[in-house]
Amino acid sequence: MPETITLTERFRHLVTTPTQRKGYERDSISITLVDAALRCAEARGIARGGLLAAAGIAPGMLESPRARVSPVQYGKL
Repeated sequence: MPETITLTERFRHLVTTPTQRKGYERDSISITLVDAALRCAEARGIARGGLLAAAGIAPGMLESPRARVSPVQYGKL
C-alpha cells in the first residue's frame, strides 16, 4: 500500500500565504463609492459639502481616484 501524504505536501506549490496589498488601506471604502453616494444625495437636493463635513471626509479626497475612506466615515455619510 502506498504511503499516505497530506494535501499540503502534495499541493505545496498551490498554497500561498495571503499578503496585504499595497496602495490602499485594508477594510476601506473606495472614493468612487463615496462619489456615487454624493451624486445620489445631490439628485435629491442635499448639499454635498454638509455631508462631507458630517462624515469627516475632506472634499479634496474626491479628486484622487485612489483615495479611500474608513467604513466609519462611509457609514456617517
